[in-house]
Amino acid sequence: MAGNRAITLEEIKSELVDLEIPEKTKDSSGKPWQLIGLLPLFDPPRHDSAETIRMAKVLGVDFKMITGDQLAIAEETGRRLGMGTNMHPSSSLLFEDKDALMAAAFPINEFIETVDGFAGVLPEHKYEIIKRLQERKHICGVTGDGDATALKKADIGIAVANASDAARSAADIVLTEPGLNAIISAVLTSRAVYQRMQNYIIYAVSATIHIVFAFMFIALRWSFDIAPFMVLIIAILNNVTIMTISRDRVKPSLQPDSWKLREIFTTGIVLGGYLAFMTVLFFWAITNTTFFEDKFHVTLYHWWHNGETVLYRPWHNGESVQKITAALYLQVSIVSQALIFVTRSRSWSYVERPGLLLISAFIVAQLVATLIAVYGIWGFANIEGTGWGWAGVIWLYSVVTYIPLDLLNRSVPLPAITRPSWGLEHLGAFGIVYRGQFPNGFKIVVKLLEKSSERAATNEDLMKALRL
Repeated sequence: MAGNRAITLEEIKSELVDLEIPEKTKDSSGKPWQLIGLLPLFDPPRHDSAETIRMAKVLGVDFKMITGDQLAIAEETGRRLGMGTNMHPSSSLLFEDKDALMAAAFPINEFIETVDGFAGVLPEHKYEIIKRLQERKHICGVTGDGDATALKKADIGIAVANASDAARSAADIVLTEPGLNAIISAVLTSRAVYQRMQNYIIYAVSATIHIVFAFMFIALRWSFDIAPFMVLIIAILNNVTIMTISRDRVKPSLQPDSWKLREIFTTGIVLGGYLAFMTVLFFWAITNTTFFEDKFHVTLYHWWHNGETVLYRPWHNGESVQKITAALYLQVSIVSQALIFVTRSRSWSYVERPGLLLISAFIVAQLVATLIAVYGIWGFANIEGTGWGWAGVIWLYSVVTYIPLDLLNRSVPLPAITRPSWGLEHLGAFGIVYRGQFPNGFKIVVKLLEKSSERAATNEDLMKALRL
């Protein structure tokens, strides 16, 4: 492109020799100018700009062009980048031109929201556009190299690689390399962080409701108090395991996330309430029935008999209370930690593979909990080992308890879980395959999704493309 431009300039220069002023003074009249040709100049967008914009639109990010160039240039650039050609001059912002005299029927805020961009704008126009969009409850990000006021006003100011010092100081993010691909990485990073935070909040609410209400009901109904030291052990093992969430695999959502605390707490209450019920049911079964003894031939402590008639079960004596404490501790420890695999999932928990670190932490923590319940003899904690037979029974009961958690988790409508109603046919030819873990960075791979009759473009295809 640069070579062709240089040759054209030489040809024009040779033709302009005869157009010199004969007297060679500034007041002399010269010969008339003669049009000998046109020199087209084209400053193309970066090769990856259109691709980046398409990827961002897949992730629910809308773009508007705000440029100081002429309207025709803005429309052509918008067409090439896939941003649309519904561009307007800056005068439209104030409804100064004849075609835009419709302020009464079409408010300026809605007008800015619907167009694809503006041309011929000044810094004050950019500031006003951002302000108006923020008034419409939009989270605005602005990229630029010298518009410090606009970068400062935006929720997320992004200074490009060649930005001025003023723009860099006003921006929230400074790109160190040319191109906008880093914006996609930033979007995926932030949504991954959000998903981890949401997973933790749901888990924390569920686990708290489970432990507090289960132990409270057991204490109020049967006057049984579990030793505070055992609750401390549960808290320590749970916290060690939950810390690995910061390195867990997550699936960034397809649409911008927002905090829906009512739905999040509803999910936590449903899951925590169910686990509390199952813990109370387990305690009732081991203290008031012989179900486990009859089915699995295990003995936690002895019943008092009068011939063939069962008089009562003396679980209030010291030895029985210690073994019940061990059994109850193991059951609560298993299900409260297994809950994390449900709260981190957006579908069935066995489909979304967790990170190796999370699995390892769970296995180690539950191995420790099982050994404590089997062999622990701590008088100060009022606990005595139950043996491996009861440990196996408790693990089986916990597995049965875990199965309905997936159904309960999917039954609660959580808006933060993105289930788009549109298909791939609306997204162009590109999808995104996301892999990697925060904070080690994100590898973004653009995968061409073939549009053919052999492969239907459905929402499931898109979710598979984004699956880790």
